[in-house]
Amino acid sequence: MFILNVLSNLAFIIIGVIGLYRLLVAKNLVILAELKAGYFLLFLGLLLIGFGSGYYHLAPSNQSLVWDRLPMTLVFMALVAIIIDEYVGMHWGKRLLYPLLFLGGTAVFY
Repeated sequence: MFILNVLSNLAFIIIGVIGLYRLLVAKNLVILAELKAGYFLLFLGLLLIGFGSGYYHLAPSNQSLVWDRLPMTLVFMALVAIIIDEYVGMHWGKRLLYPLLFLGGTAVFY
């Protein structure tokens, strides 16, 4: 059963790679420069979730749980910053991205 938990993380890796490719390599993607860092961290986090969660499900422990939760926090905080950027104001999302990442990472290690 645990092997299915590990294999299910391939979806995160695939989506993360596709998103990073589209963001960094594809020429036909139109994205505002203000949002690019947030989307980069979102897709990087999805890629890292695949590896971190796979590691946790292979060897569940408190130490491996950190590597499961840290990438999730990266994705959640980047998504919150993107939502703030799109719905509150362009400068707010960019300004709050790194403080949100710091708070999220601090919560994981706490």
